[in-house]
Amino acid sequence: MKLNRQEVAAVQPRTADEWIARIRTLRSEDRLPDAIRALADFRAAFDGADTLLPQDLRDWAKTVR
Repeated sequence: MKLNRQEVAAVQPRTADEWIARIRTLRSEDRLPDAIRALADFRAAFDGADTLLPQDLRDWAKTVR
């Protein structure tokens, strides 16, 4: 089943902390392609997004472009 645009928006994290939790979960589940997509979406959602990341995720994010 494919979600429409409103349904996708409803399940997207809204705060930086929610995004960080989502990225952490995806990484811990070894879903790296999904984690990379979530990082890209996080970067699109927040100016200076990488500075909002905790140090461990910031180090990982440096390897993801």
